[in-house]
Parts: sequence; structure tokens; C-alpha cells
Amino acid sequence: MKRLALGLACAALATSFCATAAPSRDALARDVERAQAIRDVKNLQYTYAQYAQYGLWEDMSELFARTGVLDTGTEQLKGPKAIAAFLTTRYGDGHPGLEPGAVHTEIIATPVVNLSVDGATAKGRWNAMMLLADARGHARIEGGMG
Repeated sequence: MKRLALGLACAALATSFCATAAPSRDALARDVERAQAIRDVKNLQYTYAQYAQYGLWEDMSELFARTGVLDTGTEQLKGPKAIAAFLTTRYGDGHPGLEPGAVHTEIIATPVVNLSVDGATAKGRWNAMMLLADARGHARIEGGMG
């Protein structure tokens, strides 16, 4: 009798697992769109680092939304225009591009991206280390969480 009861319980359990419906086509499409959105945010950060290598301060700032914020740790710059001015002054000596022999390499790691429930917005965070040299004998390392 115990074997019969155990067998019926196992059969009932197996039936409940089999009865679970496969995800709908719409649900799968939504999940694919969400995964792609997260990849897009990460690619945006990689593009930012690529632009930094060439001193493309204006291009870097255009990656920010109109209401985007660059938090430097001491100030919060709002919008692409303010961000471009900061990057150009801080890293470009007031002009676009890098001097011959200068280095501005941003090493980014450990991305964490959170997508809103509706998929319309995302927030990302990275660790970053910047290797900077001005081609006049001055070099420094900056870093933080971005």
C-alpha cells in the first residue's frame, strides 16, 4: 500500500510539472528585448571608453541623455553640454582630442545593469580605472565607480 501511495504521489508530481505551460511567444520576445536592452547599455559604456581613448569629449557627452548626470564625486554635471565642458577642460586641456603621445585609457569592469520593469529606462554601474598621461611627463591614475 505504501508503494502504491508513493507511486501515485510521484505520478501526481510529474503531472503537475508537465502541466506547466511553456512560455508564450510574447513572453519570450519580451525577455529577448530586455536582454538586448541590457547589452545595449553595456555597449554604450564600452563606446564611452573607446571615445575617451581618442579624446572625443563631445562624442562622449552625447552618449548621455538630455537629463543625464555625470557624477564626478565632487559635483554633478547635468546634460551633455555641461558634461562636454567638464571633459574638455579636465582631460582635454580645453580642446578636443589628445596631444600626440598623450594617454587616456579607461579600463571598465564588473558592470551591473538594472532595467526598469517597463523596460524604458536602465541604470548601470561600473568600476573604472583611468590611466592618464599628458605627453609632457605627467601621468596619473584615477578611478572609481561610475
